[in-house]
Amino acid sequence: QTSLKWYPMADFVKLVGLEAKVTRQIIGTLMARCADYVREDLGMNLMVEARGDKGALCLPCYSIKHAQGWFFSDLAVTALKDYQEKFPGVFEALRARQDEKKDLEQRHIFPTSTNKDYA
Repeated sequence: QTSLKWYPMADFVKLVGLEAKVTRQIIGTLMARCADYVREDLGMNLMVEARGDKGALCLPCYSIKHAQGWFFSDLAVTALKDYQEKFPGVFEALRARQDEKKDLEQRHIFPTSTNKDYA
């Protein structure tokens, strides 16, 4: 039986090999919309900061929030690396994203798609 290894945010960012800005966006809630303005959450939702006094929401075995900050397990490292490998367009779109308050447009994730849902 093996136990999980936990990493603080700074170490997690280094282990997954992404920029901190991109990592923070993808591990939370990441709303994207298609040409028909349908919204989808593409984020991993490993960390969600609830509003008010509701506290933080985490994903058991993947993330936890302590007084020292957020920590992520080796399972989270593997999951994020897999996501990046399978959907590199998401990460390129996050790098180029200008306004994090607006939904990510799927046409930026799939710029060469002929599918009207992504164009």
